[in-house]
Amino acid sequence: ADRLKVAVVNDIHYDPYYDETTSTDKFCRMNTPIQTVTGDISYQPSPYGHFGCDSPKKLVDLVMTKMKDIQPDTDIILVSGDYLAHGFSVDTKGQPHYELLKQTIQYVFVDLLSSHFPNAIILPSIGNNDIKYHYLAPTQEDEASDYYNFFADVLFNQVPGNKKLKLDLLDSILTNGNGTSIVDDKDSLAYPNWAETFLSRGYFRYDHDFGPDGDGFYLSFISLNTLYYSLGAPFKQADIMKQQLDWLEQQLRTSEDDRKFVIYFHIFPGEFQVSAETYFWDDESTSRFSSIMDQYGDRISTLLGAHTHLADLRVNVQPPTKDVPNPTSKVVLLVTPSISPQHLNNPGFTVFTIENNVAKNAKFVFFELFKLPRTEGEATFNELDFATEMGIDTITPKKVQAFIQNLSSSTWSFYRYLAHKLGYTGLVEPVGVALHMKLGSVGFSSSQIFV
Repeated sequence: ADRLKVAVVNDIHYDPYYDETTSTDKFCRMNTPIQTVTGDISYQPSPYGHFGCDSPKKLVDLVMTKMKDIQPDTDIILVSGDYLAHGFSVDTKGQPHYELLKQTIQYVFVDLLSSHFPNAIILPSIGNNDIKYHYLAPTQEDEASDYYNFFADVLFNQVPGNKKLKLDLLDSILTNGNGTSIVDDKDSLAYPNWAETFLSRGYFRYDHDFGPDGDGFYLSFISLNTLYYSLGAPFKQADIMKQQLDWLEQQLRTSEDDRKFVIYFHIFPGEFQVSAETYFWDDESTSRFSSIMDQYGDRISTLLGAHTHLADLRVNVQPPTKDVPNPTSKVVLLVTPSISPQHLNNPGFTVFTIENNVAKNAKFVFFELFKLPRTEGEATFNELDFATEMGIDTITPKKVQAFIQNLSSSTWSFYRYLAHKLGYTGLVEPVGVALHMKLGSVGFSSSQIFV
């Protein structure tokens, strides 16, 4: 078939210590070995979570069950970082919970995700809460080899849907350091790239080509490890920062003319709270990435980002010049909603299809946590269908830029969009707008995603 069904889940922030009898001012936790974030307001949480706290198992199971109802035959699930609750990852002066962190990552991928979608390919990108030290990508001198070999074992030996992959690896290289392969089925390994990039630096490419022997159309997924570029990182790993962007440019430059790429990452380039001028990446890396996107944008199907917990649509439009008075974007960035309601958002996920290398049929689906249901039967969801609600039947720069331009000229549409980003629709849309204002992110940041 020339149609691929994709789902995106991110910022799951699974919290095994969630306790519905403990109020939100204690982060809904009791008797936890990890750091507890202190909330500012005390509310009694529900079995399915509460605003200001991370995700209990019941919430993750509820969301995955709904995703299966909507798209039961999902082909690929992209898990765009922050699998674990806040507190597993600590600052560099804190006491790490490294073994517990790895055990919980394994639980998320094997027990929470794969149990609902045993036949789906599940591919990660790494978030700032998924490693030993907060915002610090595993260093070559410390735990990089151990962490990425552990993760490879989980992905390729324990996630059932991934065992059918032809991965970008060499079995002679992909070992645990003792000469023993960490992948059970070495015959499935085909290429050298994964061993070179994922096992040491946490980024990779996966090709999912259609038709016999690829005689259909060519599609690749690139997972970038954007922790290296985050301004939150305790220090820079400059060599790897450059190597990853060199590698990305090489993948795009040397690909077949008709190959398209889905590029996804946890921390995306650009700004979040315009009034505070908050940017996510360092300037040099942002400029380099933007230049690569401008040069090879015609090879990008879509970009996917996470991290903020809020849904969003963005384009990269350069400032107008005399020669180009009406610049157009080369790429689209789809920022997908989080499962965790920690940022006052309703939990959400994303589904779309890729047909003939074009992303379409996109939906944000939100669990209406604000109703605080006590049972699964009381749980309700709402769907934000891109085509019917935003006029975006295909996720292309032209369509998305037109939608954003409409927002900039219509106050009503803009504020309604702010509410939708947090999963509020209908009569409760004013609540979503008010919460957006509380977060301090009501500026019109969608006009430029990189600069």
